[in-house]
Amino acid sequence: MCLYLNRDALKAAGFDVAYPGRDGAPQGTLDMRFPSPRHGDGPHPGFTQKTRRIISQHSSGPDGSMILSEENIPGRMLHFQKGQFFPKCETRLRVLKDALKGPVARLVYVLRDYANLYASAYRKRAEDTAVDPWDGAVTKFMGMDRGWPEIVEMLRDILQPEAFEVVPYTARGSSRDLLYRLAPEAGAGWVEPERTVNLSPSDAALEEIQAQFAAGKEPTPQDLARIVAAHRDTPRSGFAEFTAEQQAELDARYNTDLLRIGEMKGVSLAPAPPL
Repeated sequence: MCLYLNRDALKAAGFDVAYPGRDGAPQGTLDMRFPSPRHGDGPHPGFTQKTRRIISQHSSGPDGSMILSEENIPGRMLHFQKGQFFPKCETRLRVLKDALKGPVARLVYVLRDYANLYASAYRKRAEDTAVDPWDGAVTKFMGMDRGWPEIVEMLRDILQPEAFEVVPYTARGSSRDLLYRLAPEAGAGWVEPERTVNLSPSDAALEEIQAQFAAGKEPTPQDLARIVAAHRDTPRSGFAEFTAEQQAELDARYNTDLLRIGEMKGVSLAPAPPL
């Protein structure tokens, strides 16, 4: 939304913008597809050619600068429930690097703490897909094969940005703050989007959706909308919550990983209060 609201000013400053239409972002037409685990290892020239073509469609010229925003470049969160933290990140980044027409001047990447990241991923998938019971998913979350330091290293080593800033979620500030971090040479004074109400389904809605899947029913989009609306104001009931001990373990892991990232060469870590 911030890129959309400031697109004309960014264009005047010499920046094309490219972002997907996720969550209803206006004029969000970026639709990049990257290899997933089922595509195997090795080079993927087909994905590279398609990605290069898609990026070119958002570029006004061969010598212009572009701000590209896409949260799914490292991978999709559905693999968390298999205990895999963005398993094809390296391959996807190599496809992107080969598809870009020039060097990466600046990379800004926002990290979320593990507990909230995993719970959010589980809830999001439960909105329209049958999911494993929470206790089974937690076993995978607690035994995740790797974490943010490995992803940050791949972002640095493969994309080779001239400047790379990692921003913890609690230190991200406003959307225009992030935009300034990404393109400080374009100036400041960007328009901030209005805050929107979180329309994620409540615990009761997610419980009913999963009960329908368990009963062998596949709710239609209309069914899902009705269920979400009917339970919008119900209080939390613990649909996806870690125990105090699990939360403490994940928080400790996250804080340790932030320390590791802060010591990496070529990476600037924005300060954030520990969890």
